[in-house]
Amino acid sequence: MKDFVHILFPDFCCVCDRYGHQVCRGCIPTLPLSKGSESIHIISPLSYRDARVRELLKSLKTRKDIELANTLGEYLYTSSQDLLSELTLTKNLRSSIIIPIPITKDRMHTRGFNQAELLAHAFAESYNRHSQTNNKVLFRSDVLIKTKDTEKQATVESREKRFINIQNSFAIHQQYEDLISGQYIILIDDITTTGATLLAARKTLLDAGAREVLCLAVAH
Repeated sequence: MKDFVHILFPDFCCVCDRYGHQVCRGCIPTLPLSKGSESIHIISPLSYRDARVRELLKSLKTRKDIELANTLGEYLYTSSQDLLSELTLTKNLRSSIIIPIPITKDRMHTRGFNQAELLAHAFAESYNRHSQTNNKVLFRSDVLIKTKDTEKQATVESREKRFINIQNSFAIHQQYEDLISGQYIILIDDITTTGATLLAARKTLLDAGAREVLCLAVAH
């Protein structure tokens, strides 16, 4: 099916217009950079104001493009590599767990995949592939769960209402509460605007005993 879709809608790099990929790995660093999130706990390298970035993330969310997820997940790792190296030395990041922002079971059933999970998996693989030690980060998509279907954040108008909308919608799977206790967590999502989703999930993890939670998103 994926090959058939690519025949009907062939991919051209959004930067250099070369055939074969929606964006070439070497072209991603030329996309506009984000001015940063309002929260010091959230890192997001690319600017969502750029139409090409918006189109890439829209495609990731609607097409289940594994290749694009791998490309963006690897870029998310390389763009934050200096920070991660510093944290490895200062906060023992080597024992961290990579966790994606979850979606509810109903939404997973409807969509068939979670784009944040694809990104987080690619991020973890890239991290471990470039690690110069035997200590590997752990990827887990079953620890943090979304407990209720909330209105999509993109459709909620104000910043205040977005925080209210997402409040108390995450939980830790009871079976894995001991797993995250005392651990450093890297929380992954595709897009952050107000930061409400990532910060709500971060609070859930901290309340459950995580030592620290760093939030990463591809774009802001």
